[in-house]
Amino acid sequence: SGNETSALTISGDATCQNYLDLVKSMHFEHNASTAGNREIEVLLGDVQKPSGAEHYYQLNDTQLSYEQANFQSSYANLCGIQGYLANVTTSADLDAVAELGITEDKQVWVNGTDECQGGIYRSGFWRYTSGPWKDKEFWRVRIDFSNDQLNAIDDEASCDESSLRSSQSSVRVGPFNSGNWNSSHPAADSNDYLVFQQTSSDSTTGILTRDGAAHSKVEGYIVRFGGSVGDFTGATIEEDDNNINVLLGPIRAE
Repeated sequence: SGNETSALTISGDATCQNYLDLVKSMHFEHNASTAGNREIEVLLGDVQKPSGAEHYYQLNDTQLSYEQANFQSSYANLCGIQGYLANVTTSADLDAVAELGITEDKQVWVNGTDECQGGIYRSGFWRYTSGPWKDKEFWRVRIDFSNDQLNAIDDEASCDESSLRSSQSSVRVGPFNSGNWNSSHPAADSNDYLVFQQTSSDSTTGILTRDGAAHSKVEGYIVRFGGSVGDFTGATIEEDDNNINVLLGPIRAE
């Protein structure tokens, strides 16, 4: 529907490859009288690729706990591109997430936890829980463990330690932009999971911590696609290929 208009919609039962082949076989015309670039935007269902972003994103408005959101995200798939709970690692990631239409003053789950796991992780070891960087640590809250807990990582009592070291209580140890944090997180409290909060003020829009339970304040979660081993590269329509160089109008481009 919408042929010979500015917006064309393709719908129906078909494989992702069928759709991709159809999009790539289309011809686009314009009636401008001057030279310049024409941008073609391709939307796949409710999945978005914000301007300048390197990944596809999907905002799900279902209230779930962090663990449920992480599980659901890991089973998402976009035309052979693996999904996972979105890690907001760079400033570009933060900008992309901010464009997804999250309700003002609401929160959504994003990738990251320092939940203590006896025998594996102490409290304060912030890491990604799914996706290409699963289990990779990105931030460390330096807890001042008591002497009898230093070598007892498998002791559940070590999960209750909360006193921070007086020097460098919180440090970046992996891929994460410190400018993404809202306020003084993650050492601001004892919460163990990450959310993105959308507000009208740029100074308060960002990543912060909260408990992992489902809550009316957390309206959903964000799935990110791309970057995993085995992704179907044919599904990626490069942004540069969507710019049609117009020499004279009208012109036909493929």
